Amino acid sequence: MSRRSRFLIIVIILLALALGGVAGVALLRNPAAQKQRYYQNGLAAMTARQYSAAVIDFTNAVQLDKKFADAYYQLGLAQLALGQGRPAYEALVQATKLKPDLVPAHVALGELYLLAGQIPKAKEQALQALGYDPHSLEATLLLANTQAREKSWDAALATTNRAVREHPAEIQPYLLLASIQTARGDRSAALRAYQDGLSANPKAPAAHLALARFYASERRIPDAAKVLEDASRTLPANADILTALGDVYNAMGRSAEAISAYERAAKIAGSPAVLSRAADLLFVERRLTEVEALATRLGDTPPELALKHSIYGRLDLLRNKIADAEKEFRAEAQAAPSSATAHFQLGEVLAAQGKLDDARQQYETALHLNPRAWQVHTALALLYTRMGNMGQAEHSAQQAVALNPRDVRANLLLAGIQLNQGFRDAAITRYKQVISLAPKSPLPYYELGRAYAVTGQNDQALANYEAALSRQPGYLPAIEAIIGLDIRQGAADKALTRVQALLSRAPNTPVLYDLLGVVYMAQKQYPQAEASFKRAIALSPKYVQPYLTLGAMYRQLGSTDKALAMYQQAAAIAPQSPLPLIAIGAIHDTRGQYDAARDAYEKALIISPKSGPVANNLAYDIADHGGGDMNRALKLATLARQTMPEDAQVADTLGWVHFKLGEYRPAADLLQEAVKREPQSALLHYHLGLTYAKLGQKLDAQRELQESLRLNPGFPYAADARKVLGELGE
Repeated sequence: MSRRSRFLIIVIILLALALGGVAGVALLRNPAAQKQRYYQNGLAAMTARQYSAAVIDFTNAVQLDKKFADAYYQLGLAQLALGQGRPAYEALVQATKLKPDLVPAHVALGELYLLAGQIPKAKEQALQALGYDPHSLEATLLLANTQAREKSWDAALATTNRAVREHPAEIQPYLLLASIQTARGDRSAALRAYQDGLSANPKAPAAHLALARFYASERRIPDAAKVLEDASRTLPANADILTALGDVYNAMGRSAEAISAYERAAKIAGSPAVLSRAADLLFVERRLTEVEALATRLGDTPPELALKHSIYGRLDLLRNKIADAEKEFRAEAQAAPSSATAHFQLGEVLAAQGKLDDARQQYETALHLNPRAWQVHTALALLYTRMGNMGQAEHSAQQAVALNPRDVRANLLLAGIQLNQGFRDAAITRYKQVISLAPKSPLPYYELGRAYAVTGQNDQALANYEAALSRQPGYLPAIEAIIGLDIRQGAADKALTRVQALLSRAPNTPVLYDLLGVVYMAQKQYPQAEASFKRAIALSPKYVQPYLTLGAMYRQLGSTDKALAMYQQAAAIAPQSPLPLIAIGAIHDTRGQYDAARDAYEKALIISPKSGPVANNLAYDIADHGGGDMNRALKLATLARQTMPEDAQVADTLGWVHFKLGEYRPAADLLQEAVKREPQSALLHYHLGLTYAKLGQKLDAQRELQESLRLNPGFPYAADARKVLGELGE
């Protein structure tokens, strides 16, 4: 290219830029043109469902023209789409003030009032709209809705029938008419309205779907299926109808046809979202080969990739490949970063691995994307419970219950948190409410019984445990609770009779043999207890509980070698459980093998980083036997305290850590609480006595040390207690 040619191109470019700049300046100097540009851009964004962009454009338009009523109206609609109720209300009010005959704005404002339960104001907007346009369908339906909410049934029916006459080709009046008849209790009239609507609007998908839903609500599932089958022939390219047909087939147990309908719907919609229903169905029926095949048919678009990774992650979970599941769910969240479900699933698998902080972050992301996801609030409450943050746990559980008051799991979780925090009356009240929600389930009765047992109301506890068994005769938690209650009340003979009766009906049940061993232990019939535990192990060698209970019996009898062997077998059988390792650590502690004990606790802490018992034992070992970081001991003891706030041993551990750090006043407060909770412990009185001595409270120190020796003259620190008493001048 010649130098002259290059020069001409540069001149042309500069000229174009200059002209563009002039045009831009001209546009900026013409606010009317600019506001229209913003307005049209906003309308385009609304069509594309880009509501945030629409809000920006319409806001710019009204800033240029404070009297631009149509822009205020559209701004209100965009804000409503984003769930921004207050600014939407303000925009719609402004639109109706600036342009009183803007009927759609009156209707939108009236619907907002209706949603807020302000029926008179909603009716006022409907009447104003009809004053400007007596035949407005939307305004007429709004008026009918307000009349129905007032239970003015005759007026509501008259208004709706007028809408039917004036707009026979529209389906909405028929649907509202059917809804009003249903509310009045006249379901026959409601059915006629749905049928009339379909006859008048055979090409309206909503007509078919509404009639099918009505049949489903009447449990006339075959009729619902027929409506949707006819609709799928009339409207073969409608994904909503095929999706609904798949749901109906699923309800009828016709899973192959359901999956076919879902796949056709996904193909028509150009989105794999509906295929998640097919995947759910296959998972429920454990047809894993088919669900895997479904995943392989998915493409590489982000939505398809997200579903594919979700399916593979769920498959990995079923196969106990937890680490692989985490990778798949991470990939799902990357492919669908705005999917609350993807982040929730990732949070669940992280929580299952004990990665609690990471799980919390994923749950919070899910809630940011969908604040009304009550399942996520419930999961977060459970997570905070595991982390020992009971205040946050209660808050999350309350959020879940507020969003779904009838959810049994969320209510049970909230009641359990309240019980843990000492709000026993509130917990009992909530458990009773849960019973009203699920009167046939044994679980709420069992939990209510547990709450009564905590408060020492044993008769009420037993009555509720028995109520649980009346709902499900083999419900093991209730059986175990009753046996435990019998033993605590000194009625081991009664407990033995119960277990033997159960074994006569289910003679090869490992759990019952383990319970039988526990009862024999309570009766001090140790050979029979040992035989029962071994029988449970023989029936189910991978059932870990009898190893632990047999080990506990051996330890009680002083056979620590046998106890250690049992716990080591339990650890091999259940490598992901911290319980055998805690027991192994305790054995080493009693033998004075503190390095070995600490090693066991450290391994348990890796498995369960937020475990209160593990943190407590490890903190105590560090504090009492040295060889560790006391600041870490303080963190561990604090964690244990958060997790187990009412446990005397935990209060003692945290107090003892403070003692070792030279912080005697907080140590005394905690140790006083520990002694109050467990007054028969010589060790706790000893710890408190030493703390009083450090504080210069000589008489208090003497009293506590003397009490420790009175309770157990031969406890491990008895010699030191006597030495300190001597130094105090006993």
